[in-house]
Amino acid sequence: MGLCAPSKFLSSKAAKGRWQLIDYETDSLKGRMLWASEEAEAAPLTLPLNTKGWHAIFVGLATSSSIFESHALLRLSSDPAYVRRTRTMGLIEEVFFKAADLSGESLHISQESGGRGRSCGIAYVKLVPLTPEEVAAVKTDRQDTSCRKLAATIDGFSYIYSRRPTSIDALLQEVEHYRHTDFDTLILQMGGADLVNYPSKVGTMLGQDLTVFPRRGDRFYAEAIRELARQNINPTKVLIEGAQNAGLKVHVGIRMGAWTSTPPFIFNSPFYHEHPEWRCVDRDGTPVARMSLAVPEVRRHLVELLREAVGFGADGASLLYNREVPVVLFEKPFCDLFKQRHGTDPLSLPEDDKRVLQLRAELVTTFMREVRAMLDAEGQRRADGRRLVLSAFLLADEADNMAFGLNLRDWVAQGLVDEIFPYVHPSRSVYRARQYDMKFFAEVCGLRNVRVRPTFKAGKVTDLDALMKQCLELYDTGADGIAAWDVNSLASRPELWSGISRMGHVEELRASGDALPPVPAALRFQKFTKLGGLVLDGRYHPNGGY
Repeated sequence: MGLCAPSKFLSSKAAKGRWQLIDYETDSLKGRMLWASEEAEAAPLTLPLNTKGWHAIFVGLATSSSIFESHALLRLSSDPAYVRRTRTMGLIEEVFFKAADLSGESLHISQESGGRGRSCGIAYVKLVPLTPEEVAAVKTDRQDTSCRKLAATIDGFSYIYSRRPTSIDALLQEVEHYRHTDFDTLILQMGGADLVNYPSKVGTMLGQDLTVFPRRGDRFYAEAIRELARQNINPTKVLIEGAQNAGLKVHVGIRMGAWTSTPPFIFNSPFYHEHPEWRCVDRDGTPVARMSLAVPEVRRHLVELLREAVGFGADGASLLYNREVPVVLFEKPFCDLFKQRHGTDPLSLPEDDKRVLQLRAELVTTFMREVRAMLDAEGQRRADGRRLVLSAFLLADEADNMAFGLNLRDWVAQGLVDEIFPYVHPSRSVYRARQYDMKFFAEVCGLRNVRVRPTFKAGKVTDLDALMKQCLELYDTGADGIAAWDVNSLASRPELWSGISRMGHVEELRASGDALPPVPAALRFQKFTKLGGLVLDGRYHPNGGY
């Protein structure tokens, strides 16, 4: 790795802005590894590859101890942005980067220096020439759009919270890993209901009124979006364009219940605090931290926020009712309207009275029609005139959805929605469903070819084989694809990403892992025997005194 340039950023010792070169040996390897500690803020390096034609590129990520991690940012000269590869094992672990034609290419290596900062160690880069048959298989696979069945979510907050990106290049890292995968849709949120990460005429830039932050990442977030705004860089617009360049459609999304939070969290909407009379109220009079869709001003506010965000070039809009209903309860605007319709107080009736549920659903459907009309107007305004997509995250079965006014049957019958993403809430007592009712979704959505993609939560994935089995069962019961919640958290982990990114290849799932992708993301391990001149495989480890 001493061949990396510029050589002025290489050092035999740890130094600010530089990479340390450390001699190492394993049973079968000997060389010099790159290392940059969390605080190094090492400058990017370029490794000349000096080869032509198609190769599979593998990188030996390295750490000297399991307490350290290696977070490498990698890209070729022609790539739009870096992608991350991450491992931590206290040894050298070989991970797959990508397959590409390396004619005229160099490998660019960078450390994650923004935000929290991450250590990075690389022992070697390995290039494996591909046969003509393998090249043909890779090209065919990338051109096969029939397997692009996956949707991903980005919350618009977490990646800024952790990485503090303040440039277009840093932002694009968040979407580049979807290129040449089975993902065809990105649900891109801006941060909350009307909380956004860019200067808005409708919503509010989060955290700009604070001087003391509850978490370091909250400060990173507030500072990053302020600096991006100063440079006239809109992170939502950048990610829309970056994801589209990587081959995805983008739906800008809002979390329907994300108006405020308990102290000391920073999530607070001025619109919410300025209008307590428009908030949801539970049956017993308990105030609920939601804004009611029974109020025309609330609906109009959200429609205008979506109009603004879609106007950055998105392919549609998404309403995330899974984060979180209720959106209509027993607040005064609802009760007044109910009394006008039925001449009685809804609080005198059972909570599941048919008339209560019908009016609640009518109000939510009115909002859906208003969003649909906005999207149609925006689509007509554009040169291509194509229909913009309206998608929604819903609850796991019809009963749960209807309890909160989410009448999918009406939405489909009226042509309001194009895609839905069912979502299981396994731990909330107000939601009864613990598994997807795919019979219901397939029956209703099949009438108008509305796509159904049930959701899994990336943060809960511990067993890739079990996840693949679950997804295959969903495909076999009518799912058109799979949605992955916060899956960007797994994109840097090749042992998971190699499978998750191909879960649109249904026949590979059916083969129970026996069918490998054209270039497998296999891992290979090497234990250090010597590192920095110290013997690690002797009877007495050098770190034993600590």
